[in-house]
Amino acid sequence: DDEATLDEEEELAKSEMNDPINE
Repeated sequence: DDEATLDEEEELAKSEMNDPINE
C-alpha cells in the first residue's frame, strides 16, 4: 500500500531528525 510506504518514510525522517548526532 502507498500509505504504508509513506508512513515508513515519515518514521525514517523522524528518526533522522531525532538523531542528528548519527550524521
